[in-house]
Amino acid sequence: MERSVPLKVFVYGTLKPNEINFELFCAGKIIEASPALAKGKLYQIPFYTEKYRRGYPAMTAETGWVEGYLLKLKNEPETLAQLDQLEGYQAGRSPDENEYQRLEIDVFDLDEIFLTKARGYVMSLEHVKELQGIALNSRNW
Repeated sequence: MERSVPLKVFVYGTLKPNEINFELFCAGKIIEASPALAKGKLYQIPFYTEKYRRGYPAMTAETGWVEGYLLKLKNEPETLAQLDQLEGYQAGRSPDENEYQRLEIDVFDLDEIFLTKARGYVMSLEHVKELQGIALNSRNW
């Protein structure tokens, strides 16, 4: 991908503006951050640490909507690598070994009108169950 073309990523948890990892991984790289939706279902992963006092979310490819942000980032080589590392994703590795899968997903505006395709980090339902994830009755984490 050309560096002049922004890197588009849909985020719904700790990478959202004003969340703990936004400043660490996105500061200085943001071109635009817009509220957006993706198809899926949200779960709360009950992994509580000093850093993740609220645990963290997982989106699965199930029926429903997940509210987050479409981030357009400066397309620098290290940006995607840093996001992949945070999300426990490594290209070429068995999906069973990844925490999340990095997929190209459809992103919609808040009126559910298609906007674009973007990268999104999606967890398998099997892995959510292994981590004792709790389904949220909300489309927003």
